[in-house]
Amino acid sequence: MVLLTLKMDSQRIPERIEGELLDRCLERGFYRMQQDMFTTNLIIQEESVMPVHWLRTRLSLFNHNSSTKEILRKNKKFSAEISPFQYSVELEDLFSLYKTGISFTPSASVASYLFEDEKQHRFNTWMIQLRDRGLLIGAGIFDVGMNSIAGIMNIYHPDYKKHSIGKWLMLQKMEFAKNIGAEFYYTGYISPGTPRFDYKLFPSKDCIEIWNPDAEVWFPYNLFPVK
Repeated sequence: MVLLTLKMDSQRIPERIEGELLDRCLERGFYRMQQDMFTTNLIIQEESVMPVHWLRTRLSLFNHNSSTKEILRKNKKFSAEISPFQYSVELEDLFSLYKTGISFTPSASVASYLFEDEKQHRFNTWMIQLRDRGLLIGAGIFDVGMNSIAGIMNIYHPDYKKHSIGKWLMLQKMEFAKNIGAEFYYTGYISPGTPRFDYKLFPSKDCIEIWNPDAEVWFPYNLFPVK
């Protein structure tokens, strides 16, 4: 997959991208790539140019349903912790296991996905860890602004796939965002004809908004569902 992107001018990016600055970037359809910010309307996949559409969840419209309650129930027996992000070998080990259970080619490592060669960490990054009797079975990484959070990465142990840990991590990010008074959870983009992005429509299309770059406005996903 190739991205046709517009990056922020690296010479003008401040030392830190957090708080209200991160909110403004996300609100304009920009998203994190390693230690930079980018946006795009197109991707090239399997020699085809395909449009992409940026999404966010308006948290005030979210209500739990039977599906989300079941996911919470299935993972209740595990221990969970939310804390500022700390890089570890344990996290890389989980990512290596995660890669054995997916059908697409991800980044080489967590470090390359988040940092590449950058020494400077510009974002206020947090992490959710899910453990089964001490074993790390899921990790969700996200950046925190003032009125929003941005989901960056969710990984899980393939042996626990039936527990829907990726979706559980999304629910935990949403709960964290609501607890700090944030209004939006930015989940990235989807693309028609690429089903592997469709999980970002979880847990309900009723609370999801889609970015229109031409009009520079967000509007309810249900008014313009991506086919």
